[in-house]
Amino acid sequence: VIFSPADRQTDSSRSNEGYEATKQMKRGRSERVAQQAVGGSRAAKPAARKSPAKKAAGGAAGGAARVAKKSPAKKASGAAQKAFVAAYLGNIDKESTRADVAKLIALVQEEAPSLALCTDAKRFAPTTIAFDAFRYQNKTTSGDWYRVGVSVNKAGTVSLHCCGVDGNKQYVTEAFAERLKPAKVGKSCVRFTKLDKLDEAALRELLRATAAASRMNDADA
Repeated sequence: VIFSPADRQTDSSRSNEGYEATKQMKRGRSERVAQQAVGGSRAAKPAARKSPAKKAAGGAAGGAARVAKKSPAKKASGAAQKAFVAAYLGNIDKESTRADVAKLIALVQEEAPSLALCTDAKRFAPTTIAFDAFRYQNKTTSGDWYRVGVSVNKAGTVSLHCCGVDGNKQYVTEAFAERLKPAKVGKSCVRFTKLDKLDEAALRELLRATAAASRMNDADA
């Protein structure tokens, strides 16, 4: 069989077309495989973000942050306050009086948490447990005082000193005289021998009012 030049050119062009089609098919297949690989890696990224190692690291970091909040200084301060109060209570001989004073100190801390316990033994110890210590100054004298104080005399009488004043410079304690009977109530002091004889609700209210009131003759005001 003899092929003409035109036939040979036609066969050659068909062969070239087939070759190009094959190349395009292979290129398209390669692109799809690459896209699938890229898609797979993208889908795997979220799983990588939640890997056990990262979760563990996150947990450790969170734990470290929580530990950091409870700083050694705060722990030491709380321990010092407890030791200070325990030492004071240890000097009270009568068990019932010691229990009353412990409860009274707890009431102050519950109702007036903004008033810091003074642990400087040189200022008021060993006679008084003081809260919110400050320097006072009047026309003739100056010195250390406190917003709330708790003390006990040798006879076992407990004194609660509430030294807050209202807008008229009057001690807030005086307004509770009737409600706190049979305690003896002065301008800024409530004296009693049995805590359970007092109206606890009135006592708590007095502590809140004292915390909200101003200091008398505050040198720093």
